[in-house]
Amino acid sequence: MLLITVIFIHSNRDVLALFKVLNDSTIGVMAILAGFNISSLALIGAANLTFLKKINKTDLLKQILIIFAFSVILNLFLIMLGIVVSIVSSQFLQIQISLIVLWHWCVYVLLLSVMFFWVGLIIYSLLIAIRNAGLIYKFILALAEAE
Repeated sequence: MLLITVIFIHSNRDVLALFKVLNDSTIGVMAILAGFNISSLALIGAANLTFLKKINKTDLLKQILIIFAFSVILNLFLIMLGIVVSIVSSQFLQIQISLIVLWHWCVYVLLLSVMFFWVGLIIYSLLIAIRNAGLIYKFILALAEAE
């Protein structure tokens, strides 16, 4: 999709509009992923106390909690940043002169760079969510095995 953007869209306004649409659709996904990670932390906290004491001796519990807490913080950061990006891009879409006339190629390269970076952060967050799903699956299996 981003390659198509580089090849076929040459207007700064169109790139910014595409970036806003992409951003607005990912905010909901990040909220769902934050909810999944918070639910996983609640599941870990509600586990059998003897099992938690057993895995706490090896610092495994601390590592699991850090992984899920990082994921929650990352998703909440992306949600907040996404809201700011959405507001700023809406305002820039209303200001036509700055997107059309002033330094067309510099603004175009800047917009594409920000968009690539943003998509990279979203993909990174999705990959972390996939890892966390496997981690909570293994945690549940280990918990069931211990009881």
